[in-house]
Amino acid sequence: MIGAQQQVLEPLMDVEVVVKKDIYQGVMSGILKRRGSITKTETKGDLFSLRADVPLREMFGYAM
Repeated sequence: MIGAQQQVLEPLMDVEVVVKKDIYQGVMSGILKRRGSITKTETKGDLFSLRADVPLREMFGYAM
């Protein structure tokens, strides 16, 4: 094979977080610090919903 590269894959968690709209920035920052990839955001009234794919090993110990 020409140009084939090896790639290490790791398990991802599909995470959904729903918080009050006034604290969403801290949640987004925490997900991004854990190498998360935000896939969807939505605001309904005073609630903020976020979906992200985050590596499993980065989620150990994560609690709110």
